[in-house]
Amino acid sequence: MVKTKIFISYSSKDKAVAEQLKDELEKNSVENSVNIWIYDAEMQIGDYIIEKISDAIDKSDYLIALLSHTSITSKWV
Repeated sequence: MVKTKIFISYSSKDKAVAEQLKDELEKNSVENSVNIWIYDAEMQIGDYIIEKISDAIDKSDYLIALLSHTSITSKWV
């Protein structure tokens, strides 16, 4: 089974909400059919942040932008 790839963009101040969204999407997917990328879970020490995020977005089928007061003023989101 091919997994649907989802990238979640969020402010670091919204980390708890992003993780909750990730958990809910995974829990409610049919036969674990999603692969969800969030920054804190996927980055490793020494990774080049811009390259890693760009690559994850390029490989994603869907992008979710988690909008909040902090995210709409974030240059990363």
